[in-house]
Amino acid sequence: MRGSITYAETVLKLVDAAHRLQIFEADLQHELLPAWEDAGLPTMYTRLPWPASFVDLRFAFGDHITDGEDGHKAIYALLCDCLFTRQLAFRFDELCPSVTTAIGNIVDYAGEWEELEHVHFQGRAKLFMEEVKRRQGERRYQDHVHYLFRFAETRMLILDTTDLMLDLFQYIPTWPKLETLHFNRIPISAPPSHFGAQTVCSPLPVQSMTPALASNLRGSPHLRHLSFGPSLVGGQSFDDFDRLRELDENGQSTGFVYSYHHGGAEILHMRLNTNFIQHTDTPSTAPTNGAGEAVAPPAGSFHYQDAEDGWRIRSFVAGPEAVWQDWTDVNGGVVPLEVLEEMRVAEGRKDTEWRKRGVEVGETGWAVLLAWMAGREGEA
Repeated sequence: MRGSITYAETVLKLVDAAHRLQIFEADLQHELLPAWEDAGLPTMYTRLPWPASFVDLRFAFGDHITDGEDGHKAIYALLCDCLFTRQLAFRFDELCPSVTTAIGNIVDYAGEWEELEHVHFQGRAKLFMEEVKRRQGERRYQDHVHYLFRFAETRMLILDTTDLMLDLFQYIPTWPKLETLHFNRIPISAPPSHFGAQTVCSPLPVQSMTPALASNLRGSPHLRHLSFGPSLVGGQSFDDFDRLRELDENGQSTGFVYSYHHGGAEILHMRLNTNFIQHTDTPSTAPTNGAGEAVAPPAGSFHYQDAEDGWRIRSFVAGPEAVWQDWTDVNGGVVPLEVLEEMRVAEGRKDTEWRKRGVEVGETGWAVLLAWMAGREGEA
């Protein structure tokens, strides 16, 4: 059924009348009027009398969405009752005011759905991930703090964005069951000309992970597929989840995460296929001006804090074609790929057995790493 509404509370009435509705889509492209009671009409209620039955839910918020104090509060009320929803897609127009509050409301409600497996967000991806991280871990009530883990069952996250933000991986959400993360429509295959082109040597040397990236990957222990590129199907659709799952199953992801455990130690290894090549990583001053306001980094770079809370800046250049790049981390240091390969051979593992998350490494394989670390300390 398709149609238009004037009052947001009408959405609740429609859902209430369709007890077995499985798929619900709402395109809120214009400002809705206040609730019925504010317009002198008899109000219905602010919550559904029972949980909504839909499995797939999609919202699109236009350029007049506000902070939830007007007619849109009924939309947020609906989110309180989506206990059985498994797939959620929502989009915000670039000119949408109060977008931070609106995203925060969705994170608050949807983050607690116990059956939510797939999330697709179109808009300012960095802002969404910042709001997720800011709200992760606790909810404050008048007299106590309730701790929780938002998006505890979500396994796949698609983030549509028109922005080219090379630090997006700094904000990977720490969701306990997240397996696949896809950045959609990032123009990887056609980078802007102001990045400049540079001849790239292959294979590229392994690079260090930033502390934030390493921490986030450890916080999502099942994340193993990373990908980014043009739109999967040409528009936001639940079919994107199926398409992305096919890419993962066929080994066609443009990025992978592996990890190796021994005792309480862990090695992380991230591989990305991209033509944005890491170029420099140098010390920097704090990215603020004299007034304490944030200052944007030069094009093709981003600031980050190292393990000692000092500021550094990492820059990238655009290569002529996509190549595989590798980042590793153990205790804040880099592990050469040759050492990882020697560990695999020492463990007698096949390549398909080794390139996974959570691989347990025995004494023999870990001894290779310890020997390399000892040799490096001797050289120092």
